[in-house]
Amino acid sequence: YELGQVRRLLTEVSLLNECEHPFIASLLRTFEDGAHLYILLELAEGGELLNVLHAAPNGALPELRCQFYAAMVVLAFEYLHELSIAYRDLKPENLLFDAQGYLKLVDFGFATRVADRTWTVCGTPEYLAPEVLMSVGHGVAVDWWTLGVLTYELMMGYPPFEGADPLSLYKDILRNKPRYPRTMGNAAQGVIRQLLTSAPS
Repeated sequence: YELGQVRRLLTEVSLLNECEHPFIASLLRTFEDGAHLYILLELAEGGELLNVLHAAPNGALPELRCQFYAAMVVLAFEYLHELSIAYRDLKPENLLFDAQGYLKLVDFGFATRVADRTWTVCGTPEYLAPEVLMSVGHGVAVDWWTLGVLTYELMMGYPPFEGADPLSLYKDILRNKPRYPRTMGNAAQGVIRQLLTSAPS
């Protein structure tokens, strides 16, 4: 293993050990066999939110379902932020369904404790907040930006920021002018606009 990978894994285990929340996958135990390190999480047998998106017409979900899913993420983030934990890697692949259809947040590989701010550039490119791209330091507020990106993607079937290559994608994020089609209700637009607010401070 690379030292960085081991450090990230140990941080992930440490943070998960602190978490006990209905919308965060519970850490059951960890073990190693000399060649590998293992993290055993509670079973989330419903699969990834990404699969639900791919199966949906045009890759988009009805607004009420989007609200339901977003509300669970809000509660998980509020809990993490009370512990001064920034999650930093929200995306459909990191949200799994349990048997009852509730979401569980998984993969704390980029999560970190943030006293004030951190400067590490990490996360999924389409979900990076402007303050992460600009390396001006960021705190837990970046999680709300990623929720705005996720909610937009759930409702529209595509992310709010796009580019043919990473540089053009990052320019689109920094411009922060996503298109809001008429099919998206005013209330949903308002919430997403509030979430997609850069918060360098």
